[in-house]
Amino acid sequence: MKNFFAIDFEAVKEINHPITSFKYAHGTYGPVINNQKTYLELLIHQNYLEFANDEDDKILFKPTQDCDLSLFTKEEINIMNKVISQLKNKSATELTKWSHLFKGWNNTKAGEIIEFSHAKNFKLTDNW
Repeated sequence: MKNFFAIDFEAVKEINHPITSFKYAHGTYGPVINNQKTYLELLIHQNYLEFANDEDDKILFKPTQDCDLSLFTKEEINIMNKVISQLKNKSATELTKWSHLFKGWNNTKAGEIIEFSHAKNFKLTDNW
């Protein structure tokens, strides 16, 4: 969820619109997809996503098919690649600490929607 959050807020900052249609809410460990359970259930029911366990028996979500990149503009793909590159290899603790420094998260209460107007304060590469 941190990847989606970062992709959308970076996109709003760079190209003035999010890439997904998600809204994000203030969660305990940082921004989360609002109504995440509904989205996950839909993706699983439509066979886009499945559960798997890693070697530590943690639950992972695995896509069941390749992404159709033709759905995205070159700018959107560049933003997704930049976010993936920045966030890969970060631990859950690091991602939580980073997201808790985001003004949009700090200016909301648990469960409240984080408005995209906060994208101007979003910092992908800072606060690590």
